[in-house]
Amino acid sequence: MIFKIILYLMILFIISLIPYRENYYTFFTPFYKKKNKILNTNKNDYTYKELRFGSLKNYNKFIIYFSKRILEFTNILKIKIINEKDDNTLVNNLNNYNLDLGIIPRPILYSYFNKYKNIRFVTNLNSSTFYMIYNSDNLQFNENNIDIKNLPKNINIGVDNNYTLNYTLTKDIIKNIFGKDVFNIVKEYPLETLIKKLSNNKDKINVVTFIDSNPSEILNKILNDDIKNKIKIMSIKKKDMYFKETQTIYLQDFVKFKNYSQLNLYNTYETIYFFNVLISNNNLSEKTIYEILNFLNRENIDKYLIGNNIRDIYFNREPNVIDSHKGVDQFYKNKDNIFNLK
Repeated sequence: MIFKIILYLMILFIISLIPYRENYYTFFTPFYKKKNKILNTNKNDYTYKELRFGSLKNYNKFIIYFSKRILEFTNILKIKIINEKDDNTLVNNLNNYNLDLGIIPRPILYSYFNKYKNIRFVTNLNSSTFYMIYNSDNLQFNENNIDIKNLPKNINIGVDNNYTLNYTLTKDIIKNIFGKDVFNIVKEYPLETLIKKLSNNKDKINVVTFIDSNPSEILNKILNDDIKNKIKIMSIKKKDMYFKETQTIYLQDFVKFKNYSQLNLYNTYETIYFFNVLISNNNLSEKTIYEILNFLNRENIDKYLIGNNIRDIYFNREPNVIDSHKGVDQFYKNKDNIFNLK
């Protein structure tokens, strides 16, 4: 009996060593056709070429999430996320075909106008809001003059060094309002340290900028933790900004609060926001761009993408600065692909 059991186990072991190749790909998405309930083994339906997605530090979490959704809901099979140190490196690598996709703030995209012939616009993806806060013990304003135009010159503005683009955008906004650099922008500290310095009346930092969604959990926490009610929100008006051409670079917004605190219940603060733009190079296939837009252009987009997403992807798709990818034009030629998100 024992001999038979040992023999049986040996046979099973030998069988397990024999190479076995399945005649189908896999049962999970995207190979599984949900409507027909059958496996799709047509190799021509899928994009096998690895998609190289360049990521700046501040977009890392979003791009990881975004890439997972692309793999889940499109026929693209492989995405490699490549971390880039700054926007200039990312755009250079896209232009030189070392990357296929990247995300960049729309205001920074405008600074590359006519510089890189191989960069193509895909879509405005979602939006981010710019915040400026100050220590009201150090900087005192009349209630009608609490806006960036009335900031005293040569003060120190701290920018969050964890958000690599915050410094560039802060400089851009100040330059557009004042025509030149009139403040000393300090970029040595993370936001947590900057808030401690901001709360210290003797510290040289008395204004801080950061970027977040709207409403902002970061802002809400800063205000709620400020038991002495020293930290206030600086208003920024888009009408104070100057551009040589009429371009949608920054848009006007009002600071929203998810949970109103009594301190801000009756106050209204203006600020600006911008789109985060998905860009590619002109070598990326039209089929790949079409697949991505097909995923994005859906009524339940908020279920798949986190953040402040654009409510009308068709209306906001034009860059007004660089050429669109051919895949974008091909996608929107089909009238069935155009609808307004309510």
